[in-house]
Amino acid sequence: MTQPTILVTGATGKTGGAVVSQLRQRGWPVRALVHGIDARSERLRGLSVEVVAADLFDPEQLLEAMRGTARAYYCPPWHPYMIQSAAAFAVAAKEARLEAVAGLS
Repeated sequence: MTQPTILVTGATGKTGGAVVSQLRQRGWPVRALVHGIDARSERLRGLSVEVVAADLFDPEQLLEAMRGTARAYYCPPWHPYMIQSAAAFAVAAKEARLEAVAGLS
């Protein structure tokens, strides 16, 4: 049985990066959601991670990033409007029919 792909937000940060590393060490397929493609996100590709760029405040971009994944780890951005990011993520996760979401709070 193949393992489902897990979407990880904040994948270039300390917490999200640790989640990506641990999932890959265990053989899980990972799609890293990043704010932009740069040297940090390129390092993820070296771990055989699929990298996608999206705005955490845009439900349509989040939905597109979630397509083909079954689970997600949501590491919210530290931002004055982080509640709007959480709402956008929840809307997209429902639309994508994710089976599970783990979140940092």
